[in-house]
Parts: sequence; structure tokens; C-alpha cells
Amino acid sequence: MPDISLTFQFHQPRIPREFRFEQHQQGLSDVDLEKQVIAEFSNTLLIPFMNMLGKSFQKASPGMGFSVSGTLLDQLEEWQPDGLSSLKGIWQRPGIEILPQPYSRTA
Repeated sequence: MPDISLTFQFHQPRIPREFRFEQHQQGLSDVDLEKQVIAEFSNTLLIPFMNMLGKSFQKASPGMGFSVSGTLLDQLEEWQPDGLSSLKGIWQRPGIEILPQPYSRTA
């Protein structure tokens, strides 16, 4: 049987808000929308997916790599710590590699 390696890449960019010059001190990101998006991502995709991986590979796991952008890590840490904990739980398993990725990107 051939060896298999799975790689998962996660990224969530900052969401720009409608910008008006007189509001420049509020920043460029739509923080309320980002919180909603991260909550939905974490609760409907990330946590269930990490739980499924954990149950599926209890005894042995194929080689897996996870690449997570810095912007997503920051957003999870600030608004969805349970999502970040689910990632950390998988990352501590044998055969898991953390792959480098830029902090942020435009595409």
C-alpha cells in the first residue's frame, strides 16, 4: 500500500470595511463581520473537522500537514479559542507537521 500524506491549508483574510476618511482611526477591517465569519468557520467547519480527524485516526494517522495563516491564528485566539484548541489538539498527535505559511496574503 502506498504511503499517503494529507495537507490542509487554512486562511482567513482580514475583511475590509467601507472606508470613509473621517473614520480612519477605526481601522480598515470590518471587525464585526470578521467575528461572525470566524465563529461560523470555527463552529461549523473547524471544530467538527478536527473532531472527525481525531476519531478517525485514534490508533495511527497518516502523515498530515497543517498550514494556518497568522491572520487566522490571531482571529481564532481572540474570538474563538475553542477553534484554536481543536487545532492544537490535532497538532500534538504523532505524524502531524506544522507547515510554514505567510502571516497574511492577498489571494
